[in-house]
Amino acid sequence: MIKHTYDPDAKALYVYLADPQERVGTLEVRGDIKFRRPGKIVPFNGTILLDFTEEGALAGVEVLGSCISENLSKPQPLSSAKVELKVKLGVSFDEVQREANSIYNSFLSTGVKSEVYFTFNDKLYISKGTYCEEV
Repeated sequence: MIKHTYDPDAKALYVYLADPQERVGTLEVRGDIKFRRPGKIVPFNGTILLDFTEEGALAGVEVLGSCISENLSKPQPLSSAKVELKVKLGVSFDEVQREANSIYNSFLSTGVKSEVYFTFNDKLYISKGTYCEEV
């Protein structure tokens, strides 16, 4: 089972995917974030922090925001994840593909089924772990 911590005062949930001492970098995600639940999409007003290891593997995920207390106050073991990467201008396809595959494989190594998507040049791709294919 994946280890997680929850701080109700800070409205923060952290999911550990690697040893916390392996974290060397963080990607902060803000803006148009939505949680998908069966049958509906829930807007999220908060921040998601993705921590990475030196090798570029996903080390942990922190979710900060008011929806945590409403929806995640009693976290359940993570069994699946759906990630959509937002690609910045000037980033190469190979860089995005490497990142998507790294995130996919990080979840896979902990037993979590994941789908990692990204859009590049108006085409939607999904990670397969060692390569990405157009959807």
